[in-house]
This record gives sequence, structure tokens and C-alpha cells, in this order.
Amino acid sequence: MRKSTAITTALMLLLLTMPLIAQDDDEGEGGDIPSGVDGYVSFNAIEGEEWQVIDFEGEGISTATGQASFRLEVGGDYYFDLSNVDSERYPLDIISSNGKLLLSQREDAVTSDLDGVDSSADEDGVRFVLTEDLAEQISRFRAATYPQMYGFISAVPEGSHAEAEEARQQAAEEQEAEAEEGTDEAGGEQEQEG
Repeated sequence: MRKSTAITTALMLLLLTMPLIAQDDDEGEGGDIPSGVDGYVSFNAIEGEEWQVIDFEGEGISTATGQASFRLEVGGDYYFDLSNVDSERYPLDIISSNGKLLLSQREDAVTSDLDGVDSSADEDGVRFVLTEDLAEQISRFRAATYPQMYGFISAVPEGSHAEAEEARQQAAEEQEAEAEEGTDEAGGEQEQEG
């Protein structure tokens, strides 16, 4: 009898502490996103192995949760939220296809001179405007201390995400109209036979 009471008590304690454990888990919740950004991508670092997008929102971003690559529209003001990442251990670098350092979260990093690029970085993230000059060079992001942790960034022309969404909607409407026409035609043929 004592054994079952001890087990029951242990289970009750476990159940009582579970909500507290869940409340303490911040994974997936980003930090403060600066006002005025067009879009943000929130990252997580997976044990020195990979980057993972845990959230994204706004104009000009095309990606999916769990991915480590995305497209950004030229002209957008973007924020890479790294508040869920130990930035001392995994500082983010944004580099060109030939490995030139373009932007960095590291304080001591020497980055390339880019015409008209407005950028800032701190332990919680990196903010930048994707200018034409930066768009021509941007290629990847990586953890400076773990180069195997990388992802890809593609720059796309301004407005291309909106155009693609409009084309998808138009195609869906056309498919729906064709489906309705097919239904109407099938109904008309049945009436003629009957």
C-alpha cells in the first residue's frame, strides 16, 4: 500500500509541475521586434548543427517554419530575431557567395562597405535594408563559430511576392470557374438525356 501511495504522490507532483515547465519554455516566442520593419524572421540554433526558422511575418519574406533558407524582396527593411539564440556562442554572419562578410552580429567583425545599407546588430538580432547593392551579393548566413550552421538567402525583385500571390489567386479562381462550368455542362447533358 505504501508503494502505491508513493507512486501516486510522485505522479501528482509531476502533473502539478508540468504547466510550470511549459510556461518556462520560451522556444518559438521571439523577442521585441523593432517598429518599422517590413518583415522579420525568428531563428533558433539547434545545438551547433543547424539554424531553424521558428517564426516569420511581414511583407517580402518567403520561407517556411523549420527551414533554413528564404527569399527576401529588394527594398525591404528586415529584422533577423535571434533572441532565442545564445549569440555569444552562435553569432550570425551574413555573407556573399564568395565568402565576403557583408553583415555580422559580432562586435569585432570587419564587414564590407556596402553603398546605402542601413544596418544594426546586437545580441538580440540583426536589422538591415536589402538594397540593390546588398541584394547582388547576399547569399548565405552562418554561425561565425560553427560554419556548418548555415542557410541560404535569395534576393528577389521588389513586388515579386505580391505578384506571385496574385498569380496564385488568379489561377485558383480560373480553376474554380472551370470546375463550375464542367458541373454546369454535365448537368445540362443530363437534362437533355432525360
